[in-house]
Amino acid sequence: MKKIGTLVAGLLLAGGLWYINVVPGLWDIQHAGEDVDAANAERRAFHREARMATFAVDQVPPGAILFFGSSTIERMPLPFLFQGVPAINRGVGEEEAELLRARLASATSEEIWPTVSGVVLYAGSLDRTRLGASPEAVAQRVEGVVDDLVALAPQAEVLVLGLLPQRDTTRGESEDLDELNNAVARLCLARGGVGFLNLNRAPLRDPLGQLAMAYSSDRFHLNADGYQVLADWVRREGGELALLLFPEPPK
Repeated sequence: MKKIGTLVAGLLLAGGLWYINVVPGLWDIQHAGEDVDAANAERRAFHREARMATFAVDQVPPGAILFFGSSTIERMPLPFLFQGVPAINRGVGEEEAELLRARLASATSEEIWPTVSGVVLYAGSLDRTRLGASPEAVAQRVEGVVDDLVALAPQAEVLVLGLLPQRDTTRGESEDLDELNNAVARLCLARGGVGFLNLNRAPLRDPLGQLAMAYSSDRFHLNADGYQVLADWVRREGGELALLLFPEPPK
């Protein structure tokens, strides 16, 4: 049954990749003449369903560290960055905080949640860039996700990643991003057991306050070097979670 489930999830994911335009121009041909916003919403929904189908058969081992977020998490090369540990990717590209919050409990089984050792969260980016929510509103949505995670896994070490800028972030947007990240840092501090890691700094951010070209693959996302910087920061500044992701080698 597990093999059948894995096959079904694989077919759904493959179909999703085909459907969301892995073949250049395919999406445009399929949806020529349609409303662009509606077509994009359909594409995002299909991708989300495909990812969740994969999660349903991708077993989470006891003691796992779960990574939640949008495309910055989905694209994160966890096996390369955190070798030899059960780091499990539960990222879904282009997902707002409320959609993420709605699927948290289904990330693994009720039996496994009490064994989860750590959680890494990157949330609110799409609320800011696509929905245009204010820093205060985004911080409140992230707070809701954090509270639900703590309720699901009170034993887990939780690390919230601050949001990154874009390659074309303006001065005003940079100020809003600083305000947002500061607000999220404060809410993490207020909870006592939730860590916060600021990503909006050099070298990932350039002197103009934008996502650095040398560490990004496109307007929004880190490249391999950028992810390595992020992982190094987690190692040095991730507190108790860093000990889970970078355990001492056996002596």
